[in-house]
Amino acid sequence: MVIGFSGMEVRRADMWQKEQVIQEFQKRGKRITGQREMLLDVILEGNWSSCKDVYYEARKRDPKLGMATVYRTVHQFGTTQYLQIRIMF
Repeated sequence: MVIGFSGMEVRRADMWQKEQVIQEFQKRGKRITGQREMLLDVILEGNWSSCKDVYYEARKRDPKLGMATVYRTVHQFGTTQYLQIRIMF
């Protein structure tokens, strides 16, 4: 899967699983909020070409969700070993 946003591209590892990401976040002392878990589900369920696409799908589930939240959450997922972020120009 590739996610691009403002010149960024994110690739999901083939074996990425929800439980592994949650465990990694907990090890780092981060909470898995309802929005983070929902965004993780959206990312895992689709084949996205941009964060904007993830945002539009996630907004169907949580109309209060902001684009900045999606961007920050994808960036935080990118700090794990399960997601890679590449800057594209």
